Amino acid sequence: LHPPIYTLSSTPSHLHPPIYTLSSTPSHLHPPIYTLTSTPSHIYILPSTPSHIYIYTLTHLHPHIYTHTPTSLVGSTAESQVSLKAPLVVDNALSDALLDPSTRMDCVEDFFLNIALCNTVVIASKGTHHTLDTILPEDVVYEAESPDEAALIEAARAYGYILTAKSQHSATVHTPHRGPIRFKILKTLEFDSVRKCMSVVVQEVDTNRLVLYSKGADSTIYRNLSRHQSGLPLLSGQHKMADSDPKEIVTEQHLSMYSRLGLRTLCLAKRVISKEEYQKWLHSYTQAQLSVVNKEDLLSESVRGIERQLELLGATGIEDRLQDGVPETIEGLRIAGVNVWVLTGDKQETAISVGHSSKLLSVDMDIMVLNATSQESCMEMLMSRREEINQQLASHSRSSVQSSPRHPLLSLHSVLGGSVSAPPLNRALVLDGLTIEHILSHKAMRATLLEIAKHCRSVLCCRVTPLQKAEVVRLVKEDLGVMTLAVGDGANDVSMIQTANVGVGVAGREGNQAVIASDFSMARFRFLERLLLVHGHWCYSRLANMMLYIFYKNVVSLSRVLEGVIVRKEM
Repeated sequence: LHPPIYTLSSTPSHLHPPIYTLSSTPSHLHPPIYTLTSTPSHIYILPSTPSHIYIYTLTHLHPHIYTHTPTSLVGSTAESQVSLKAPLVVDNALSDALLDPSTRMDCVEDFFLNIALCNTVVIASKGTHHTLDTILPEDVVYEAESPDEAALIEAARAYGYILTAKSQHSATVHTPHRGPIRFKILKTLEFDSVRKCMSVVVQEVDTNRLVLYSKGADSTIYRNLSRHQSGLPLLSGQHKMADSDPKEIVTEQHLSMYSRLGLRTLCLAKRVISKEEYQKWLHSYTQAQLSVVNKEDLLSESVRGIERQLELLGATGIEDRLQDGVPETIEGLRIAGVNVWVLTGDKQETAISVGHSSKLLSVDMDIMVLNATSQESCMEMLMSRREEINQQLASHSRSSVQSSPRHPLLSLHSVLGGSVSAPPLNRALVLDGLTIEHILSHKAMRATLLEIAKHCRSVLCCRVTPLQKAEVVRLVKEDLGVMTLAVGDGANDVSMIQTANVGVGVAGREGNQAVIASDFSMARFRFLERLLLVHGHWCYSRLANMMLYIFYKNVVSLSRVLEGVIVRKEM
């Protein structure tokens, strides 16, 4: 039995214990169906017929708008394959430009080659009469680890850049202009939550050119751009425009628009390297792998040595639609007195947009955004926000006392020494990963954060790593002393699920790691409401009745023993 320690609901009819629910982005039911790119043109496809294709060329910063009825449909509807669930609408203007040799653009080719090569997809064939070496482009079937990779590789195929063969050390990409291009895969640097990017070093067989293709979060890619570009993004999401490259400015505008639309964004970049530089880097990387002391630090430093001075290629945005019933589930949990925190790795603008669509945030809600660059600024922001909340609570309590008569039960409660917790304000708290890092490293700021969060209806943490997710869960569980429940659907949610008191895994296209590590597994996020509010209520009621039964049985047994002792004394 866990007694009600902290609740935001004043209705005493909920027999289940109030808990904290911490969830990753609950949107992995429908696979992503829209792919948006921004170099050299930004293609935004609206789900309508005729569809509106917005193309922003790099030579003109003003948009050129084309409207046409799409005729080319690409995509597989087979449920057994990790592919697009709905057909992909292709921009015919861009497709024709890619097929025309006179309009060949190297930056576009590198953009799609990055998508085709920098991934972890596995190639299969529709027919049994093909081998991986003789597979035809139209018979290629991709099996990806995540729906995002499947969406990107399908988009590249839709525009003629088809990955037809891939092994550990080689790959073949069929292109519109040059036909099949063979590559040697020299090194693959897998994605990790610290770097927030993935890279691959390939060598083109015909030209012997060595290219590093990299894709990842915009904050990482922009930080690793060439010195003649601006590099670091501003906290507001807008990169410095003063001496930036036009491509960088346009791409940043597209990234901001994607985020406001609730899309998950990636930046793509490349770097041409020499053989001497690659051999020198490979030697240092191998030495770091063989090191016994500070191996992780040496590997990170070595990877940073090659993932630098990148050339920006563009950006992509992928829509990951919410599951059916997610808004209603979150609203039901909040009505029942359950505090819902969302921990996600998405951009701040994307996370806020998804928060509105999932009813975690409302239009009339005051959203407090904390983006701190240092511990000092983080402390100042927290103290300022806490002062604002204290003033609002004081004003609210004075107005409540003056406008409404004092309830007799509240008077009796105060006489008995109890306390009535203040209701939450119509506020939401939004934090980024860097701010959370500063807060978790300082004990006083941890307490201040929880004090602020207790008076907020929703808390949204964005750009957080899997380790930070677990630390936030541990912070709420240990410092507040409440029951916590974590919900996730991917491998990056395993640490969070294992840290919470109760872990729930949602089975989906992200794999089974979360389900295996959880206490309960479900097929849909909406089942969480029934699990907590129905089965949790029954379980709590049964345990309470069982405790009463055990107490009654012990009293009866003890009374019989005492009765027997008294009878023997009288005899």
